[in-house]
Amino acid sequence: MKTKLNIVVCPLNWGLGHATRCSPIIDALIHRGHQVHLASDGLALELLKKHYPLLPIHTLASLSIKYGTYFWIKMGIQLFSIWKWMAKDRRKIKALHDIHHFDLIISDSRVACHIPGLPSVLVISQTAPRVPSFINRIYQKVLNGYLKLFDRIWIPDVSHDVNVSLSGELITLPSNVQSTLVGLLTRINPKSAKRAGQSISAKKILAIVSGPEPSRTQFEENLFKALEPTERYIVGGRPDQQHTDKGYSAYMEPDDLAQRIHDAQYIICRGGYSTLMDLAGFNKKLILVPTPGQSEQEYLAHRLQAKDQAVVWPMDNESWTSVRAAADRSKGFYLNNDKLLLQLAIDEIEEYCKKKSKFRR
Repeated sequence: MKTKLNIVVCPLNWGLGHATRCSPIIDALIHRGHQVHLASDGLALELLKKHYPLLPIHTLASLSIKYGTYFWIKMGIQLFSIWKWMAKDRRKIKALHDIHHFDLIISDSRVACHIPGLPSVLVISQTAPRVPSFINRIYQKVLNGYLKLFDRIWIPDVSHDVNVSLSGELITLPSNVQSTLVGLLTRINPKSAKRAGQSISAKKILAIVSGPEPSRTQFEENLFKALEPTERYIVGGRPDQQHTDKGYSAYMEPDDLAQRIHDAQYIICRGGYSTLMDLAGFNKKLILVPTPGQSEQEYLAHRLQAKDQAVVWPMDNESWTSVRAAADRSKGFYLNNDKLLLQLAIDEIEEYCKKKSKFRR
């Protein structure tokens, strides 16, 4: 009989992407019979509560970051606040462990959710973030130091080949840090969509709003202004709200969103990694509006545009009519997933935890 583990999954609350991409991990762990705890804060925590009402839920430290133009300068100014947040996260996860005695921590981008001697996994899609050259060496050294704290680094991608992968150069790692590919982590299944024409209110344009505030709200408002109500449907990325009408839903369940994506001709969204993973299996005309100041979104968006798989839309100085014409000329965005990668990664970490447990005894 396989050993059942007591596992806590801790996604970062930075938009909803970190929480949504943890869903395949959580589902796989539940299917294998493990006891799964969930820990986060803010909207990410609300989403987890909504999807997993029967699982134990815990609140971690909350981080409020101001960003936008001059992103990295603003981040530098807020370093002390970030350090305090990480210290609180570290104390909270330790306090939870003292009560619940976890066998494994799986953290999505919360690098402080680590306890020395306890098996841990870090899920991360940016091991080599796009940062300004004047801080790159220091930033990378600090990040690599945190990466080494974890027993395993899980990369949500299908290949280390920069020409094939979704993340490109964002997952470059130093030779002394090893990583495991776990495939594209998405809760959206293209096969759950019915055939075209069955949706009673299909719109040509589907806009998926995501990201932290205030940028999320600004993006949503710009979409309302730029797009004709008769052609567009907007999904707001707010699991804490219930508002729905003919052209808007504050939040949409995975199967319903899969249907909307399937029926739409154009998809407008941010350039967030988790959003791109959700869309990779649909082969749609993709229009990307990267979150201002988030260099990884700029990188991913322009990388897909260079591969003729998407179009970048500067909403301040280009009309929808113009960008739609450019999208019509693009090939569409598609990347085949390999779900076996996640299963193999979980197999391996289960064995590792079992060995560690015998050693501790």
